Amino acid sequence: MNRFRQNWNEKGLTLVEILATLVILGIVFIGIMTLFPQMTLFNERTEVKLDTMNVARQETSVLKTIPLELKWEKVTGMTEADNNLIAGQLETVLKNRPDLVESSLSVTTNPGALDITLNYSLDNGNRVEAHVQKPDQCSDDCTDIKKFDEVFDTFFLRKMKIEVYESATSTNPISKNYGYLKVERKPEVGP
Repeated sequence: MNRFRQNWNEKGLTLVEILATLVILGIVFIGIMTLFPQMTLFNERTEVKLDTMNVARQETSVLKTIPLELKWEKVTGMTEADNNLIAGQLETVLKNRPDLVESSLSVTTNPGALDITLNYSLDNGNRVEAHVQKPDQCSDDCTDIKKFDEVFDTFFLRKMKIEVYESATSTNPISKNYGYLKVERKPEVGP
């Protein structure tokens, strides 16, 4: 009788036992995850933050590539007319962007401070606010026109801060980025 008896190897797990264990662990994991909904909220916030950081970098890159130039021969510093000319050049280029909501474009200058504020909305719903500061003037030892011309021979830089908001009504920026606008100095050719 013993010769028909088969030896069963019961040292391992069967496929059915492994699948049942995976199903039970999956149910337990899903049950635990519903207890922590802040994880999902945190992941969504991180995704929005990363998206706006990318938008801020792209907008900085776009604004930096705008060719800005002033025709100067001899100057002692930036004037309001120069500032308005740069603001006009920025506005002209931004109006032609296809991903910009044109009705939202606002370019304002602050006459006393010689800075420029750009405010516009993108097609994806984000609002962008760019603050362009006045150019740095010569240091204390740069008092005459000759020294100014040597320091700012072919171009000067203007600091720029870009803030990206989640929507047009948001008041707190989600992402900020900083950069410089390069303004070429083209001498006037006159008689």
